[in-house]
Amino acid sequence: MKNYDFHHLLEPVEFQEFARDIIQVREKIRLEAFREGPDQGMDARCITPDGKCIVMQAKRWANESALRWKELREEKKKSGQDKA
Repeated sequence: MKNYDFHHLLEPVEFQEFARDIIQVREKIRLEAFREGPDQGMDARCITPDGKCIVMQAKRWANESALRWKELREEKKKSGQDKA
């Protein structure tokens, strides 16, 4: 399998759309997309038939994995999903 560098291949909005499209196909859901701007960190969302809200946030970062773990933990805290 080829190793694609999405950081250089796609612009930020293109990457966001690509990520949204992959999740829609994989999860068989329809995600509402948001334009760039003050969206409170949301790139897309889906309200399920039972009223649950699924939020998608795409990050197009260069491959610096050691630095990214800290940033991902911070994003998790902001989303309210971090129970630690």
